[in-house]
Amino acid sequence: MVKLHIKKGDDSQFLCETTIGILVDELLANVVAVYNGRLKVQRICAGLLLIFSVSPVNCQFIWMACAFGMSATQPILG
Repeated sequence: MVKLHIKKGDDSQFLCETTIGILVDELLANVVAVYNGRLKVQRICAGLLLIFSVSPVNCQFIWMACAFGMSATQPILG
């Protein structure tokens, strides 16, 4: 088992555990997938913080919309 410390510049990003038998291409694909996933989560969190700071949004609706795959701006039909 090997632990890799992934950095961007001087900033620490995350740790990656792998084996010494993994191919470099496979390891690179795994690291890129994790890094891109982290970027997506950061953008989602930043967007939610912006929504919550700008307007009084019902938090329960946001979570229900995410759970059912609806857009937060999609109207609810009664």
